[in-house]
Amino acid sequence: MTSSLNELSCDKSQLNFLNKNDDLLNIYASDQYFTSGKNIRGKLCNIIGKHLNIEKEEHITSISNITDYLHNASLIHDDIIDNDEVRRGQLSIWRKYGVGKAILIGDYLISKSYDEVNSMHLDDSLKMILTNEITKTLNESVKGAHLELQHSDPSLITTFNKYVEITTLKTGSLFSLPFRCLYNLTDNFNSSKSNDITNAFYNLAVAYQIKDDWVDYKSSQDRFENNSDFINNRPNIFNVLRSRNNNQIVNIINESQKNIIKESWGKIKKFNEYLFFDLNDILDRFINFDL
Repeated sequence: MTSSLNELSCDKSQLNFLNKNDDLLNIYASDQYFTSGKNIRGKLCNIIGKHLNIEKEEHITSISNITDYLHNASLIHDDIIDNDEVRRGQLSIWRKYGVGKAILIGDYLISKSYDEVNSMHLDDSLKMILTNEITKTLNESVKGAHLELQHSDPSLITTFNKYVEITTLKTGSLFSLPFRCLYNLTDNFNSSKSNDITNAFYNLAVAYQIKDDWVDYKSSQDRFENNSDFINNRPNIFNVLRSRNNNQIVNIINESQKNIIKESWGKIKKFNEYLFFDLNDILDRFINFDL
């Protein structure tokens, strides 16, 4: 594995998927909406690929591109559903180009993820496995988003367990995709280990979402009327637990977060200690917080 893999920049990773040779995507290739994200998932691909000893960098790049396609498609569609006008400090795609074009761009990005698999130099059997992983991700993320909309009904009481279920499907499916895809490309694939570490990534996604909800909650305390989750009654962790007093909320969040993180890191460290350390370096500030 060459060192250039670790130096793959955010711009390179995200601009790769916005193929300048694609007549449709070329129209939007320079939009900062696509280049101002944290690129966590791209970095995950690089680290996972390195520690799984994936020798062909182009395979890692392809999985990173696939993840970018699907992640950005989900954001574009989510912004439409939630009527969010700003994302990453930029006008959302639907707000800038219109709802119709935004829907089509999101759909097109999904189709590009399958094109990426077809372009990879792999046996047909491996291509089918990767295609199935993409389909699994789409199925689960749509089910999670649909479940979220169902539980946006103010007459329903959403439990913490239901919140975890929604987040696992909607966020965890995409968060675990890089590992699932790349591990399938290794020569020493083990289904038991695959399931174990995949579950760890699903759980880290829940921890990530809890932290994201917490930051959103803290930054919106004095202006909830501008918070789309509040406006749409989305079942984020604070809307789920808002019937309880603040101390109960803090305690539940704190203990749940600690347990999720501890269990997930334990599984990954047992699987590959070096993978654990590198992932921890990237994810720590996005999942840990002081209450």
